Amino acid sequence: MANSRDTDKSGALATKGITHRRLSLPSLKVIMIIAVAGLLTGYQIFKPTKRVIEAMIGLVLLLALWSVSGFYALLFFIIMYPFPFAIALGNSDFIFILIIFIVSLVRTQTGTSKLRSAKMLNLPIALMLLSYFLSFYNVD
Repeated sequence: MANSRDTDKSGALATKGITHRRLSLPSLKVIMIIAVAGLLTGYQIFKPTKRVIEAMIGLVLLLALWSVSGFYALLFFIIMYPFPFAIALGNSDFIFILIIFIVSLVRTQTGTSKLRSAKMLNLPIALMLLSYFLSFYNVD
C-alpha cells in the first residue's frame, strides 16, 4: 500500500488524489514583490507623497515601454511630446527619451532586439555627433 504522501516526478505532493505544488523561490519573489507593491500603494492612498507616486508611475511606464516594441515606444513619445511637465531632472521629454534609449540598449545587449540602422543615415548622424563634441572642445 502506498504512503498517503507520495511525491511524483514533478516534485508535487499527492495526498489522496489531491496534488499540491511546492512554492518555488521565483514564485515567492513574485509574491513578495506584489505584497510590497500593495503595501506601498495602500500607504500612498492613505498618506500621499508626490515623489513616491511619481516614482511608481515611472516604474509602470518603464514596464510598459519594456513590453512593447521600440516603434510603439516612439509613438508614445510623439503623443506625449507636446505636453511636457517639469520634474527634478529637467522635463518629461528628456526622461521619456532617456528611458526609451536605456530600454533599447538593454534589449540590444541581451539579444532580444537587434540594432538596425539605415546605411545612408549613418554618416550624417556621425558628423552631427562629431560637431557636438568639437563644439564643446573650446568651452571655458
